Amino acid sequence: MELFFNNGGGNCYVLSIGSYANAITNGISKADYTNCFETLEQHAEPTIVVMPDAVLLDAADWKSVSQQALRHCQTMQSRIAILDVWHGYYSPDRTATDPIQGTDGKSGFYAIDGLGEEFNKYGAVYYPWINTNIVAQNSIDFTWISAATFSHFASDMDNEASTVIFPPVNSQTNPQLAAYQNVLARMVPPPPDELNDPDTLLAVDEVHKTLNNLSPLYMQTMANLCASVNLMPPSSAMAGVYTRNDNSFGVFYSPANTTIVNAVSPAVSLSDSQQSDLNAPLNGLAVNAIRIFPDYGLLVWGARTLAGNSDEWRYISVCRTVIMLKQSIKYAMQPYVFGSNDSITWTAVQSMIASFLQE
Repeated sequence: MELFFNNGGGNCYVLSIGSYANAITNGISKADYTNCFETLEQHAEPTIVVMPDAVLLDAADWKSVSQQALRHCQTMQSRIAILDVWHGYYSPDRTATDPIQGTDGKSGFYAIDGLGEEFNKYGAVYYPWINTNIVAQNSIDFTWISAATFSHFASDMDNEASTVIFPPVNSQTNPQLAAYQNVLARMVPPPPDELNDPDTLLAVDEVHKTLNNLSPLYMQTMANLCASVNLMPPSSAMAGVYTRNDNSFGVFYSPANTTIVNAVSPAVSLSDSQQSDLNAPLNGLAVNAIRIFPDYGLLVWGARTLAGNSDEWRYISVCRTVIMLKQSIKYAMQPYVFGSNDSITWTAVQSMIASFLQE
């Protein structure tokens, strides 16, 4: 949400796909997205569909949900979908795990070409994912570590304390080790319902600062955690870029050659030849690159739809301009739906549409 609004986002409609009790990797499935699209069909206002959480689904479900999004946009003909590349932090190295052209059927990996070629003019894809600075490192502590790995981390911390920070002295235990292990014993994530309690927060902060000052392992883990949670798919940022571009120049202007606010670097550095493969693949499923350039920094370097082989619908600006024209004319004509079918109505309609198009 911050990426969207910080990059110029405006009105935003949020549709729920479930409760926080059911994490997307444990209970949420493509069926929940299907229900979401059915709800979205009842609303005419949104012009862009994004679903960054879909990359947390498995590969097959991600592909299915992405296809549903494209089909939904085709049905509505009033919006486009900005899709994220599944595992978009992998390199386009033409191996089985290549997120653009990977073909490893054994692992269930589906690259972009798995989306097929239906409804592609209503979709745009950006690659790679981006390293951001949305989450500050000073806001991260041991409570961010997942329950599945916390016991391993605590064990490693204890081992580091007894061998690195406070090693034995003349075969005798370092006397400071016991005090430090007492701090480690307090490194216990509180229950979720206590995370807003002032006393609990104060205790967590005290343990965090102590460990961060004394333990290289803890300090490095917090840095790794910060980098991990700041690695984000770019669709929400691009939705904000589209809005900023619309407000500054117009929907007919390509949303490219511009930066992404809060983006530090792309997760994968692309060369000119790699971008060429992304822009003009044989199957036409064009992917827009996010790149770093000397003296210019990070730039969005592409403005194509997934219909790369289409002469009419190859570019995002063309597709969105036509959508804007059709929808504007459609709503402008509503007062005449039940008007008399005579020359007065015909003249009024023709005059209104001609004036709109000329201006």
